[in-house]
Order: sequence, then C-alpha cells, then structure tokens
Amino acid sequence: MSSNSDAKSFPRPTAGYTQPFWRTQSDPLDNHQTTPDLPGETDILIIGGGYVGASAAYRLLAENPQNPTPRVVLVEARELCSGATGRNGGHLRPDIYYATALFAKRYGIEAAAEIVRFELSHLKIIEDLVRKENIDCDLTFTRSYDMYLDENQLQKVKTFYDSLVDQELDFMDDVKRHMSETPREASVSQQAISGLTNSSPISFVLPFPTA
Repeated sequence: MSSNSDAKSFPRPTAGYTQPFWRTQSDPLDNHQTTPDLPGETDILIIGGGYVGASAAYRLLAENPQNPTPRVVLVEARELCSGATGRNGGHLRPDIYYATALFAKRYGIEAAAEIVRFELSHLKIIEDLVRKENIDCDLTFTRSYDMYLDENQLQKVKTFYDSLVDQELDFMDDVKRHMSETPREASVSQQAISGLTNSSPISFVLPFPTA
C-alpha cells in the first residue's frame, strides 16, 4: 500500500534507482492500495513491502487468534518487493557454520545453535507456504558449496568448522568438508583449494519476466 496524499510528511526514495531483473515485468500488486487515503489509525503499522513486511502481514492476518482481526497497514515507498527483496539470487541458505562460530564466541554456543535452528526452521515454513498458496515457482532442495581460494581464509573457516564439530551440534552432521592437495583435485571448482557443502538450501526459480 502506498499513498501520495501526504507526501510531504514522508521522505521519498532516491530518483533514478535501477530496475532489478525480477521486477522488469509489472504486476497488479505493484502499487495496490486498499483505501483512497492512509487510515488515521491502525493496530499495527508495517513499514516496507518486501519479504519481511509481507511475511509479517501474512502471519498476523492468517495466524492471529484475536477476534476481531487486528487492523494492519503496510506502507511501501516504491513498488512492492522493489528493494532488496527484488534483487536476490533466488536462494534461501542458512549460515550454518561461519556466522555460527562468531555468534558462539560472542553469545555462547547455546545461543548460536538456537539462531541456526531458527534459520533452518524457515526452510520448511517456506516450503509449506509455496505449496499452500500455490506460488508459481520451481521449488528445489539442493546442496550448497562454499569454495575458498585464500589459505588464510581457509584456516579461519577450518577452525570455525572444527570448533562446531567438537560441540557435537546435530546440524553439523550434514556439513561436509572437502580438502585437496592441489587446486585441480578440488570438487566442483578447479580453482578452489577446499570447500564445505551442506544440503539445507532451497532454490527458487521464478518464471522469467518478459519485456
């Protein structure tokens, strides 16, 4: 939802922004507005019509047990999903080991593991949503590879990986490390000296827009 009725009260986005690939074809919901003017009051105001804003509105309206349903207003400065949401690679990939080790050092291993499990839970949530709402996309569960070309970076990641394995965290069972003596022996990429893989990611392939 967007409104020009009180444009002077809100900062406008920078003019001349680039058009993301996924937004090259217009959609009826781009500038959808349910009321001529913004409501004078609401129970919940959501600022931003990307993944986070749309998901918050969906969950509030679909799963809120309150009666009556709370009044929800979502505002977007441009078109829906025209920001970072419309500029992604179409993959949902939890950060299982790299950020986890940093979180463990900062907040403790239990908090770090909770963050990872929270991210992993979204894979099933997204799958259920795609099927329930019959979203037109190719939904594929696949493996993901991280390849390292720099020896110093490799040693840092190896330390992270080993520390998490030593903690016997269940989600690390699916993270596999591939080492090679020479770049040519590395799996997937002949330029890599080592790699880590896990089978958590979801890949979304939406219908390609046409001009």
